[in-house]
Amino acid sequence: MSYENLEEVRVKCAEKEAAKEAKEAKGKGKRGRKRKSAVLEAEAPEPNIKVRG
Repeated sequence: MSYENLEEVRVKCAEKEAAKEAKEAKGKGKRGRKRKSAVLEAEAPEPNIKVRG
């Protein structure tokens, strides 16, 4: 491989990555249900802890 070939490959790779990032940024959002554990942790009250001193 010559230096010119390497430059071409790098340019193609950069274009491919930029397209991939743009597609991900556009996004469709998350699909499916949210996990229960994340919801329960947010709603769960903190336990009362007594400190002896």
